[in-house]
Amino acid sequence: MQRSLLVVLTSVVLSVAVSLLALVAFEGATEQAEASAPPLSRSTESQIPVTAEQLQALQVSLDELSLEVSRLRELRSSDRRSLPMAAASEGSKGEEAQAIAMGALQSGSAAFKAQVAEALTEIEEEREAVEFEEELDERREEAVKANEEYDQLDTDLVTKTQELTDKLLLGSSQSKDMRRLLATQNERNREMTRLWSEGNTSEDELGEIFMSNRAAHRAEIQNLLHSDQLETYRSYLRDGGLGGRFSFFVAPWDEWVQDQEK
Repeated sequence: MQRSLLVVLTSVVLSVAVSLLALVAFEGATEQAEASAPPLSRSTESQIPVTAEQLQALQVSLDELSLEVSRLRELRSSDRRSLPMAAASEGSKGEEAQAIAMGALQSGSAAFKAQVAEALTEIEEEREAVEFEEELDERREEAVKANEEYDQLDTDLVTKTQELTDKLLLGSSQSKDMRRLLATQNERNREMTRLWSEGNTSEDELGEIFMSNRAAHRAEIQNLLHSDQLETYRSYLRDGGLGGRFSFFVAPWDEWVQDQEK
């Protein structure tokens, strides 16, 4: 990028704020002069173009701010990795500039207040979007590690099933069912991770899916195992027998008391 994100925003927002304050001061001085001075003469009429120039300069500054916001959206789309780094390095400067601009909103005409407020809102939205993109990058990295664990369980599924068969003294039919249930839950975990890493599913929806998957696995295992076998299975999970993420998704450290009541 030719200029870092918030350095640009700082200069533009400061320009707007200074222009606003200068305009307010000029308007205040003009009102006092009009109250005490005689009717306008030809010499005072020559001051009118100055006010127009100031208004034009302020409008130009606001237009530049709008253009910067649009440009930043394009930069975020084309360079998602460098943009969060620039935003983080200049965060304090951007916040200071916004504070100055917010102070300018306490004065000035309603039209200019609305324009500056809208520009600040767009800046905040862009900042939130940048932060979310940074979070998504971290989620994707975590998803890669999670899928490696899911793949490993798929590879070791026969071995893990045999370990559980020996520990739980499962019959042939129970062993087959156990292998099927473990594979099913592993795929649930994989799908849950995919939804989370893509960022298109709300937190509430993710929570509902998480709890639904957890309840489903518990019910399936309880229908398969006797009460004494169930505790051995949970101990196996707590010891990391099927991996930390599998244990996280089914929470074997919980009591499961209500689930065991039939």
